[in-house]
Amino acid sequence: EKQPFIVVFHKDTDKNHVHIVSTRVDKQTGKKINDSYERLKAQKALSVTMEKLYGQNPEEELGKLLNYKVSSLSQLETLLCRNGYRIGKNTNDENSLNILKNGINQKSIRGDQIVFDNSKNDKRAKQIKAILSKYKELYSNKVFKVEDNRKNEAVLPKEKTTDGGNDSKMKIAFESELQKKLKDVFGIDMVFHHKEDKNPFGYTVIDHRTGKVYKGSDIMKMNEVFEFTSDKLDKKTFE
Repeated sequence: EKQPFIVVFHKDTDKNHVHIVSTRVDKQTGKKINDSYERLKAQKALSVTMEKLYGQNPEEELGKLLNYKVSSLSQLETLLCRNGYRIGKNTNDENSLNILKNGINQKSIRGDQIVFDNSKNDKRAKQIKAILSKYKELYSNKVFKVEDNRKNEAVLPKEKTTDGGNDSKMKIAFESELQKKLKDVFGIDMVFHHKEDKNPFGYTVIDHRTGKVYKGSDIMKMNEVFEFTSDKLDKKTFE
């Protein structure tokens, strides 16, 4: 808190950011400052700051997401992952799951607390099908393999990896103009499922307007909506 520091602002990459340089040696005692659980401490501090500055409250956001109607645990995982959360095992209770954000446990839920909704062919599903049929004619439905290597490009040269190490592995996603338009205009988020860099084998539809998650093929078959290409784009170019 009372250590000397320098803040350097950068705008030479695709996202404005700052570097904060300080010292790990306490200027009063001359001893090393305790850096145990440094990442978790930083994430907690950032969470408090984001709530104060922008009103972002992960607990409230998570509460809303957990009220979405899902038909399976995999749909719940897709929904949470799409919004920056991750489901992990609870080591103290095998019947419970931890929901984490940036490594911090936000909430623990028991499996029997999850209510699954298996209703199909509801009115909204028909509306979404009609929207897909119309807008695939207005916007490009071509799906590109989008590679995001920004994390690897941001590290020091000696830390870069060419084989995609755990911390700097290139992120692969499949995206299209149609997909982005549907989310921006209608709150319909379409998530492709794929293994490594292989073409998607299916997709999930998250309807933020009604708070329900659908299996994509229950609305329209994936190949009826999208046209898959062999083209690769980097994330910045696609955006």
